[in-house]
Amino acid sequence: ISLIELRYMLAEICACRIVALPFAATHDAGVTHRQRWTAFAAFLYRSCVQDARKALAMAENSSAPRQAARCSMYVMRSEFEHLRFRMLEDERNLTKPGATITREDRDRLADKVKEAKEEMLRHERDVKWKYIRSRPVPTTVELQSEREWFNQNCGDKVKRFAKELEDLESFIRRGGVYAPLSMQEREMIVKAFDFGMYS
Repeated sequence: ISLIELRYMLAEICACRIVALPFAATHDAGVTHRQRWTAFAAFLYRSCVQDARKALAMAENSSAPRQAARCSMYVMRSEFEHLRFRMLEDERNLTKPGATITREDRDRLADKVKEAKEEMLRHERDVKWKYIRSRPVPTTVELQSEREWFNQNCGDKVKRFAKELEDLESFIRRGGVYAPLSMQEREMIVKAFDFGMYS
């Protein structure tokens, strides 16, 4: 899992580099340079999704419901990071110098983000249901405790990702300025992914 975190950081560095590269390259080498950085960042995000799914499968096969729930969050986060990267790159391509972005273009991209947010929330509900089923407890107090564990360790993260997607949707649909999660907020999310418990 720590390797996935490292790839998130590498991909974010790539994304920052891509933003700094000019669209109006004066020669083919400039265009190729930008394409390579974009392809590398996309590769990193795809590898995060794949490895998070592998970790989830291992946790499920090991009958470790809490670990499986955490791995499910990594799957969702990896998909979220990859989607955000792709949507921002698509938006930059549509608004680059010389291009003309239409209302239909913005709505098409924004609708993809909205659909991804709704799918993420559905997935979170499925993961929660599966987790609660895997932790049979004899009393309602213990059941409430299991629900609280899930909300604190999984549900709250999904809410933050969903809010980020709402902000991204609004930015794409209306234009203006997009302010993603601050580095401090990102670090808080990373710290919240504590894999010390395998019960």
